[in-house]
Amino acid sequence: MRAKEKAETFFLLWVVEPATIDREKFTVRKGDFVQKTRLLPVGLAEADEDIRLPNGGQLISGKGDQLLQLAGGGVYGIKPTSATVYCQAKAEVRTSKGLIGSSKYESRFCLIDFERDGSFDGAFPVIGCPYEIPLLGLKAPKQGALQHLDGSRYRTVPVAGTRNAPSVGIVYSGIAPLDGDPRFFTAFGSGTPIPLFGEKHTKAGDVSGQRVSFGGAAFTILNKSEKSIEVRNDRPIPSQPFVIVRNGAC
Repeated sequence: MRAKEKAETFFLLWVVEPATIDREKFTVRKGDFVQKTRLLPVGLAEADEDIRLPNGGQLISGKGDQLLQLAGGGVYGIKPTSATVYCQAKAEVRTSKGLIGSSKYESRFCLIDFERDGSFDGAFPVIGCPYEIPLLGLKAPKQGALQHLDGSRYRTVPVAGTRNAPSVGIVYSGIAPLDGDPRFFTAFGSGTPIPLFGEKHTKAGDVSGQRVSFGGAAFTILNKSEKSIEVRNDRPIPSQPFVIVRNGAC
């Protein structure tokens, strides 16, 4: 079997864009971000022409549409690959009806470039669970199993230009009712923040001047009241991989 026909695994790895902070003090209320930045893919491409299935088939990517690059390997380790895979940024959400009800799932196309020459060799469909941000893990099919394309040219562009990138940040979740400490959690998504990684409390008993280190970032709580706290950012959220592992059915 030729190397380029080996089935390889890929996944969508998000990377935290370094946050920009202002060291001036400011007030946050419950649900406000203390720091906020974007999640970016490891690579980004734009179609140089309409890319669709043959004979007037389904449009996969219109000219100028963005495609997210996948990393090789899995969430527990990145591996080099013999090909490059990009996937549609936006999936189509569909409904599947079963014996005990209906469920929603995502359907999108991914495209593969074996020679890395700026021209896709084919496409394949990917099914997944709807989520606040795209979560993809897949095994690329062999070259002979790909769907052929009308139009295939693309170009890579800087990831900083990612449109509609999801956000990640540190959110203030209010004062703990038992010990009176401010609480924070890491949130991510493209809309209302979703709690992730639980909560982090400041040190019990400290009213002001308490420095909090969280997710590589640091900020100081200058004052607190029943409805808000006053903080100063000291260190931004650093650039780092952001991996989400989801188990079970949709």
